[in-house]
Amino acid sequence: MKELVLTGILMAARNLTSAIAWTKTLTGDVSKTVEKNKSKFAGHEIKGKVLGVIGLGAIGVMVANAAESLGMEVIGYDPYLSLQNAHQLSRTVKLCESLDTLLPQCDYITIHVPFMENTKELINEKRFSLMKDGVCLLNFSRDQIVSEADVIKALNEGKVRTYVTDFPSENFLCIDNAICIPHLGASTEESEENCAVMAVDQLMDYLENGNITNSVNFPNCSLGVCTAAARICVLNKNIPAMLGKITGLLADMNINIADMNNRSKGELAYTLIDVDSPVDEAELRKALTSNGLADGIIAVRVLQRVL
Repeated sequence: MKELVLTGILMAARNLTSAIAWTKTLTGDVSKTVEKNKSKFAGHEIKGKVLGVIGLGAIGVMVANAAESLGMEVIGYDPYLSLQNAHQLSRTVKLCESLDTLLPQCDYITIHVPFMENTKELINEKRFSLMKDGVCLLNFSRDQIVSEADVIKALNEGKVRTYVTDFPSENFLCIDNAICIPHLGASTEESEENCAVMAVDQLMDYLENGNITNSVNFPNCSLGVCTAAARICVLNKNIPAMLGKITGLLADMNINIADMNNRSKGELAYTLIDVDSPVDEAELRKALTSNGLADGIIAVRVLQRVL
């Protein structure tokens, strides 16, 4: 994906798709025709241009770092930037506190956020009005994150010079300055193998340590490798006071908490709790599904350290 985004930036900067399509129509003295008309496709260099990266997850961070190595000035926005990704991000990438602060500064903008209710049509007419005239927009995340009608209007009015997307639609195919790629983000032999390995690794991490990574429906939640006497994994409804009730019940059972991580996503919450002593799973499950918690608890699992 990182390589494809960089390819999209270079394609847009040098007008490559239009130039290649024109070249394939040539007949006769091709060399002479090329020399006479090549100025029509003159582009610009990306060195010194400002790239805005919306979403600094694994892919966004790699794109930001790679773009810097190509001489671009990179600024990023991600209100949920994880500690791990922050460590991997180049120190010279500037961070913006809001999306509306980032947009006016950019010559290129690339989107790397998941599609959720709060990212639906994140890039819309209001956001286009904040951008520079002639900006290049790249969307390799999801088609619904950009308002199709608004980006078409921005393209026709010249606000957006080029729109590069991995999600073609019939409406974009007839627009010259829309570069439509047929959803090739993960279409390499290497990525197919890497995805299979990653899926196995993440499943093993869940089975062995209770950690959740890259789930569609559950929140990301990790405490690393389990080295405590036991790790309690609780899936519950994301409703008020549940975490306090769970930890209060553990205190009543004389179970001491050594470490804890609680994360929520939509209607679900997931809690990992490392404790200092072995735990009877059946007894704990019985306690957590009574005492006024029954309606909130969905699943309980206890991982005991093998000595």
